[in-house]
Amino acid sequence: MAIFQSDAFFDAHGSVGNLTFRNVNGRIIVSRKITRNNSNTPRQKARRSSFALMARLGKSLRPVIQIGFDPVRNGNKYNHFNKANAALADFLSLHDVGDYASVPLYMLYKVLGDDSFTGHVMAARGSMEARSEFVINAGGQVSGLLSLSRAFQAGDRITVVVALLTDVQRRLMETVALHTYSLTPLDLKGMASPNQLVITPEGREELNLCALSPPGGKIRGVITTAIVCTPPGGARPDRSTAFFGIPAGGGKK
Repeated sequence: MAIFQSDAFFDAHGSVGNLTFRNVNGRIIVSRKITRNNSNTPRQKARRSSFALMARLGKSLRPVIQIGFDPVRNGNKYNHFNKANAALADFLSLHDVGDYASVPLYMLYKVLGDDSFTGHVMAARGSMEARSEFVINAGGQVSGLLSLSRAFQAGDRITVVVALLTDVQRRLMETVALHTYSLTPLDLKGMASPNQLVITPEGREELNLCALSPPGGKIRGVITTAIVCTPPGGARPDRSTAFFGIPAGGGKK
């Protein structure tokens, strides 16, 4: 597909050969005519299946994607998420995800724990680099260490993401909880290193897996990440690049 804004093409419309011209808001979009492809090879079926799985995953991760990505040119945040996670889509097209395909976050959990998956799953993309390492204690409390490629600043917004998979009466359920807070000057004074932040669960129910789990639910998997956003009001607010991971420990089963 090509886009023209030249006056010479301004009134172009219709078709020439296998090309189609459309005028959309003053822009001329040239694309090839759509032809039906009825082929159904195993590779093509797997590719179509991976597209569907990525769409389901994007729906489950909607609140994270809204924070973590900007729209791409002539696209939206979901396009950006899919483009950034092409390695995941390729992995899904080459591997049978089996029974956990119907629960997108369980699918993601299994991929992250698969030794044959050597890539990363991006939760946010920005100019800063962030690395988060989380652990779960025996009481189901999540804590961690967040390292940033620059020093933390007062007003930085930290969003901790906890995606919880629970078994409720033999039905797997997923919950995505986001906890966002801003750093204060007092927080900065208490840091041992200017670019390393210790994330503690004290006073934060969003980091308590037992509180997030439905009554009677058994925890089957946890996925975590943390995103840093620059203080609002700046010339161009930005965020960190962040990746999903599986925390150490297991919490209550």
